[in-house]
Amino acid sequence: MNTRVNSLRSAPLASLASLGWVAALLVAACGGGKTQAAGPSSGWIKGLDGKKGSKAAEGTVVAVGDVPPDVSGITGRTLKLASKARQLKVKEPIKLQVLGAQQLVAVVRKKVGDDIPKDLVRAEGNTYAALGLIPPTYKYEEETYALLEEELAGLYIPEDKTMYVAAGITGADLESTLAHELVHALQDQHFGIGERMKFRPGQGDAIAAIHALAEGDATSAMFDARIISEHGEEAVKMKNATAIPDQDPEDLLAITLKDKAGKSRISAAPRFLAVGLLAPYADGMRFVHAMRRQGGPLGWRAVDQAWARPPISTEQLLHIDKYAANELPIEVPAATSNALGASFKKTYDDVFGEQEGRIAFAEWMDVKSSKKAAAGWGGDRVTLFEHGDKRAVSWRIVFDSRDESDEAYGLLAFGWAKSFGPPSLQLPVNEKGEQLQVWGAVPQPAAPKEPPPDPKAKKPAKGDKGKPESTLPPLPPLPDAPGAPAVKMDGCRALRQAGKSVTILGGVPCGSVVAWAAEVGKLP
Repeated sequence: MNTRVNSLRSAPLASLASLGWVAALLVAACGGGKTQAAGPSSGWIKGLDGKKGSKAAEGTVVAVGDVPPDVSGITGRTLKLASKARQLKVKEPIKLQVLGAQQLVAVVRKKVGDDIPKDLVRAEGNTYAALGLIPPTYKYEEETYALLEEELAGLYIPEDKTMYVAAGITGADLESTLAHELVHALQDQHFGIGERMKFRPGQGDAIAAIHALAEGDATSAMFDARIISEHGEEAVKMKNATAIPDQDPEDLLAITLKDKAGKSRISAAPRFLAVGLLAPYADGMRFVHAMRRQGGPLGWRAVDQAWARPPISTEQLLHIDKYAANELPIEVPAATSNALGASFKKTYDDVFGEQEGRIAFAEWMDVKSSKKAAAGWGGDRVTLFEHGDKRAVSWRIVFDSRDESDEAYGLLAFGWAKSFGPPSLQLPVNEKGEQLQVWGAVPQPAAPKEPPPDPKAKKPAKGDKGKPESTLPPLPPLPDAPGAPAVKMDGCRALRQAGKSVTILGGVPCGSVVAWAAEVGKLP
């Protein structure tokens, strides 16, 4: 389960209630003929003998509390299908519990509360707000849990070896949820995913890569289980989940919103969070299918090998060639805050990674351009400093080459100009190729004081005008003048390029933004 929220990356692995894209992709994989998109009241679980339903296999699934017969009656059969589809044997019993939506979210809250420092979620929301990825007034933690309450269909928690399913879901949605979560249980029994996905400070991108592998694996196996159930074991050898065209998270969001066909929390959520909710599934499936296509008839042994050496960054997840070459992320130091003053304290420090970077870039440009801008990602570091209700964030990205840094900077500068209007300050490129643009009410620099005349200085010869006086470049109009940013913002935001790095600053006190940009830009 992930909402593309760094601090929740260690939360349970989950299925979403928005399963319209599941049916749509399965139809795409099977040509839209024999396999139909099942409605919420129709199911697809059959025994391998073709008969609908089956008693739960004794000893493999253990019901906890009150489990309705329609759930317990098909869970054992679904586990057999999931095990056969994923080619992983059941090693030990799996506990099953059915909960209401609020109880389900309470399980997530407890998991997050047990694993993650108390103030981290709050600081994360402030980081996103300072970058302009969510509105400044957005109640980040409250709305995130409300979104989960609407979207969660099921989840698996490795620590207690329990699969939780939302009460009230039926038919194909129930069966897809069971298959998905049971694969997570099998992953845990074979690969120990609980330990791999535990929260580790500053390792958000690495955990996101593991999480996407888990979600892509479970979703791909879920599709194969359905094909086996509906068409038999031989059918999946001829056409399986790898026939599904690769999708971007934005594609899945579009299908989800169409399927909702009305008001929902995901349709009202900031785009950055809504796309992030689906990113592990889309990007994870792309990676898993790339492995399966090169790993034999069904390709699952190649996925098992990926668990033995999982992608260590979302860059490796998104670029199979970089995974094969084991290209390591560049370690980027955290920003310092001397220019902000001693009262500002660091409250958040993490790595976004290429996946989250691309989703963020798409706030200011189209998806194709955001992919291009993020493709050269080599490493990054996001650092938030706070003082009372003031906040300042530095997001420093190091690219693999200067050309890729130039391209990203150019696309970001163009996107920001479209989003916020012309910059209020633009310093010319210096001899090192460094440049800076600032949006917001930047104070005008004081005119330099001329030194008193030196009485001993040699007077210029007749007709010699001497060296021309140095002058500061003219400043563009300030925000209250024509051409000012059209979007209201807290503090100032800035783009700075230095060599292969691009730094994004947000929410910065305007009197400190130029000095802080220079300070952060000097980091190695």
